[in-house]
Amino acid sequence: MNDRYKILRSSALIALFTILFGGIFCPAKLTAQQTDSLWRDINYIRLSDIRLSGYNMTGLRYLPVNNASEAKIYTRKDIGDFINYYESDNSFKLGAEVESYYRLNKKSVFYGKVGYSYFKGRNMGGSFFINPNYNPIDIQESADSTRGIKKKELYHLIGGVSVDLHPKISIGGKIDYEVGNYSKQKDLRHVNRFLDLKATIGVSYRLKKGVELGANYYFNRNVENLEFLREGNTDKTYESLISIGNYIGKKEQFGEDGYYTAKNKRTPMVNKFHGASLQLYLSPVKQFSIFNEVTYKSRKGYYGVPATASIVLTEHSSDILEYHVAFALQKERSLHTLNINVSHEDLKNNENIFRKETTPGETSVISYYGRSEILKKEELCISAEYLGHLEIDNYHPAWVIKAGFDFYRRQQTASLYPFYRRQTVNSYSVNISGKHHIKIGENNMYSVGLLASYRAGDGTPFYDALYAEPSDSQKDVYKTNDRYLYREFEYLTLQQITGGVNFRYSTTFIKGVKSYVQADYGLAKAFDVRYIEGNFHNTISLTLGCTF
Repeated sequence: MNDRYKILRSSALIALFTILFGGIFCPAKLTAQQTDSLWRDINYIRLSDIRLSGYNMTGLRYLPVNNASEAKIYTRKDIGDFINYYESDNSFKLGAEVESYYRLNKKSVFYGKVGYSYFKGRNMGGSFFINPNYNPIDIQESADSTRGIKKKELYHLIGGVSVDLHPKISIGGKIDYEVGNYSKQKDLRHVNRFLDLKATIGVSYRLKKGVELGANYYFNRNVENLEFLREGNTDKTYESLISIGNYIGKKEQFGEDGYYTAKNKRTPMVNKFHGASLQLYLSPVKQFSIFNEVTYKSRKGYYGVPATASIVLTEHSSDILEYHVAFALQKERSLHTLNINVSHEDLKNNENIFRKETTPGETSVISYYGRSEILKKEELCISAEYLGHLEIDNYHPAWVIKAGFDFYRRQQTASLYPFYRRQTVNSYSVNISGKHHIKIGENNMYSVGLLASYRAGDGTPFYDALYAEPSDSQKDVYKTNDRYLYREFEYLTLQQITGGVNFRYSTTFIKGVKSYVQADYGLAKAFDVRYIEGNFHNTISLTLGCTF
C-alpha cells in the first residue's frame, strides 16, 4: 500500500497544480464562454437537475452547460474547547481542489475532481482511528496526559462519465479514490495508512417522456492500517482501552506481544461494501419532477491479518438500507428543491476465540475455536432539506435560501460476558441559511451569507447489567472509559446554537475567468456543559479560487 500511496500522492499533486495554475494563467485555452454566462454558479449547475444527486452517474447527461470548472485553495482555523473526545481544540487545515464538468459531445459527459488536504491538530487524544464512529471497535488512549499533535494528509481523485448508447439508453460509471496518512507525534504514537476506493457502474432507460428508470452497482473498499510505536527508551508503560462499544472493553499494554497494539506491527481495519440502487424519475408536468432512489448495501469487514500465523481479531457485518427522494419545481427564474434522505444500518461485530500454537518446527499457527458476539449496533439517519434558487439569470441565482432538519438515532449493546452495556442516543438539529449575490457593474460581484442552527438531543448514556453472576476470574475483565462516554454523549445531545457569516468578492480581471476570495466565520455555543472542557468553538476560513 505504501508504494500505491506514493504514486497517487505524486500524480494527485501534479494533476492538481497543473489544472489549478493552468486555469488561472491560461484561461483562453481552457474556456470558450460568452461574457454574459461568465457569472454562472457551479454550485447551482451541480444542483440544477435532481438526477445529478443519485449514485447513478448517467445523471451527468443532464448537465445544462457544456463545461463548468472550479479551482480553489483554502485554509481553515478551529479554536475552542467544545469538541468531541477525539477532536482538537486548536487545529489548522490547508487544502486545494480542482473540479470540472465537461461535455465532450451530445452523447458523452465527463466529471473529474482532484484534491489535497493537510490537517494539524493540537492536544489530540482519544481514538487512534481517523473516524472512530465508522468502525465497530475503537482503540483509545487511557489518559488525557498523552495528548499531543496529530497530522493528517489526504489525496483525492474522482472520475466519472456518462455515455448515451441509444436515444433511450445511457450507461455511466464513477471511480472515487482517496489515500492518506494520519499520525501522532507524542507517545503512545501511531501511524495510520488510509485507503478508500468507491466505484459505481449503472444504466438508465427512458421509458417515455417524463419517465426514466435506472439501476447501478456500488462497491466500496476501505482500509485503515494502524501501527503503534514509541520514541526512545523509557520505563513508562502505555495502556489502551480496546473499546468493543459504549466505552467498555479490555485494557492492553503496549509492547511486543499485544494483539491490538503490538509494537511496530501494522494491523488493518478492513471494510468492504457491495450494493445496488434502483432509480425512478417522474415528470408528470413540465415544471415539476420527482426522483426516487432505493439502495441496499452489504458491509463485511475485520480487524487483523488473515494469514496462518497472524490473527483476525474481530469480524463484523451489517445491512444498510437507504432511500432518497427529491422534488423539484422549476420556474422561469427560480428553482425549488426538497431532498429527503433516510438511512438505516444494522451491524453486528464478533470477536474470534483463538489460540496461538507452536508446531514442532517452531512455527506459530493460529487456531480458531469459535466467536463471541460483542456488539449490536443500530443507526438511523433522517434528513430533509429545502433549497431555493431565486432570480436566476444565466445559471446564476441572486438569492440562495436553505432550510434543513436532521435526526440521528443510535442504539447499541456491547457485551463482554457476563457483562453488557446498552446505550441510546438521539440527536436532532434544524438549520437555516441565506445568501445574496449583488452584481456591481460588469466585472464585480459581492456575496453575503448568514446561517444559524440549533441542535439538541436525549437518550441514555449507559445502562449496565449482567447476563449472569461473574466468577472471580471474570470480575477483572470489565474495563471502562466513562469520561469519553460522557464527553461524546454531551457533544451529541447538549443544546447548542451555531451562527455564521460569509462574504465573497468576485471579479473578472482575467478574461474568461471569474476569480474570487471568500471569508467564513462560525461560532458554536453549548449550554449546561459538565464533562466537555468548554462550551465555545470558533471556525474561520479563507478561500481563494476561480471558476472557468
